[in-house]
Amino acid sequence: MRKNSEKSVSSPIVRVRIMIVGVAAIVALISGPLLAVWKQVSINNTSIELSKTSEKLSSLRKEIATLQFTCERYASTERIEKIAHEKLNLEYPVSSQIVIIQLEKQSNPKLSDAPKEFLVYLKKTISGDRG
Repeated sequence: MRKNSEKSVSSPIVRVRIMIVGVAAIVALISGPLLAVWKQVSINNTSIELSKTSEKLSSLRKEIATLQFTCERYASTERIEKIAHEKLNLEYPVSSQIVIIQLEKQSNPKLSDAPKEFLVYLKKTISGDRG
């Protein structure tokens, strides 16, 4: 009789353990492919996002090139001279119109170089060098 009672006591515990192992095996079998699918979807989404970002970068680089070309065109010396002459009625100064102003010597090196640059500009203007 003891054997029957031991079997009946151990049987439910063994069944529960077998059920737990079975459920764990089923979860493992289902989760493996699900994780693989999730990984592939994540890779595809990242690839699509990378493609969109690359296209946007390409269009922004084209826009930068266009804007740089436009800036160079608007900043050209010939265009500025033409506008100054035609619309503003400006001309190059003659030597009698040029006045040299002596500035006080300052400790800032950028400001101390300003008179030299100004004199170089005046020399170019007087000599007719437009470059």
